[in-house]
Amino acid sequence: QKKSGGGGGGGGGAADGGGRKPKKPREPRAPVEREPNSVYLKGVPAECADADIEAALGGFGTTTSVSHRQGRNFAFAVFDSADAMNSAVAGGMCIINGDDVTIEPRN
Repeated sequence: QKKSGGGGGGGGGAADGGGRKPKKPREPRAPVEREPNSVYLKGVPAECADADIEAALGGFGTTTSVSHRQGRNFAFAVFDSADAMNSAVAGGMCIINGDDVTIEPRN
């Protein structure tokens, strides 16, 4: 049997780097200031509303904000107190639109 050579990697390009601009060094990012009492929700139904998330978290305490982009399976929520956030994290999960959602402290 004859085996084919398999093609040889990248294409020629010019000796000067193929006309690409040299990369500029990136400036270090400033640390992001996180909201206190914030949690990360993993496994959120992609097509749920913020109100659904607020309702599911209501048993732990009052949320001051919820951030969920449609089509994503995660969200962030901020509670009005550390006690409410700690209660949610200790509970570890909630149910949103029939799906089990994991609650973790936001890093």
